[in-house]
Amino acid sequence: MAKTQTTSKSTPSYKSDRDNVVKEVMKNHKLSSSMQVPAITKITVSMGMGQSASDKKELEAALKEIELITGQKPVVTRVRRSEANFKIRQGWPIGVKVTLRRDNMRDFLEYLLKITLPAVREFRGFKIKSLDQQGNLSFGIPDQSVFRTIPFDMISTIRGMDICITTSGKNRELSYDVLKIMGFPFKKDKDGVS
Repeated sequence: MAKTQTTSKSTPSYKSDRDNVVKEVMKNHKLSSSMQVPAITKITVSMGMGQSASDKKELEAALKEIELITGQKPVVTRVRRSEANFKIRQGWPIGVKVTLRRDNMRDFLEYLLKITLPAVREFRGFKIKSLDQQGNLSFGIPDQSVFRTIPFDMISTIRGMDICITTSGKNRELSYDVLKIMGFPFKKDKDGVS
């Protein structure tokens, strides 16, 4: 099986190339206004920890790791409602998350596309199904060590994380086009169609 190239030689910068992205999407979709072109509004990075979140050391380590990855202080997510079947009570810590906007979001996005995703083992690109009907991209990273900002000797437990890239899009096709032009790697089928 041929290996799919996951990143282009020069991944566009969200900040500097937004105008080029807008022009290309407007041309491709015959849009009349630049306001119709979706933009990335926020990025949410979350790390679910389950039962290990009750261990104070594990929780502090996860908070520190997310802060090193994103450059922003995360918050502890807590159980909203008690569930006897899962043996959890309301208010218990269950994970950590951070919401990135503006400059922090752009910096994280560039780091993600240029350094992190190429380092993920056996990553061949995103499936089109990773985009929801509004055009928001959600995916998981199985191992936090692919983020080079965390010192290797600091990692005591392998933890996965979920990343949600929220766009202002109203449909999947427009957001897909924007993300692809920005340098997001999408898988291709046998016919070469994404």
